[in-house]
Amino acid sequence: LLVDYLDHCEKHYPTTRGNETEQTKIAFRFMTDYLTKYASVDIWITALKAVRELMLQATGKHGRPLSRSYVNKMVDRIRRAFSWAVECEIIDAAKYT
Repeated sequence: LLVDYLDHCEKHYPTTRGNETEQTKIAFRFMTDYLTKYASVDIWITALKAVRELMLQATGKHGRPLSRSYVNKMVDRIRRAFSWAVECEIIDAAKYT
């Protein structure tokens, strides 16, 4: 799912838009550990909450905590990936909501 969505981003988001693909990759790095641990999309909402908390505890390049607005943008990127997967019928909509 994540690889397919990154391919979609590369094709549909221009690099001049704050490089959406690179920002999505960063968001996915936080999510990947949880997805491999649980191996099921069924619990993605629980995983997303845990990932959000992990992001809020993380620090950026300059050693400062990530801002809540930045974390919210990263969580939105992950949500968009799952919405896209539902739209493309990669995952069942009933499992996403």
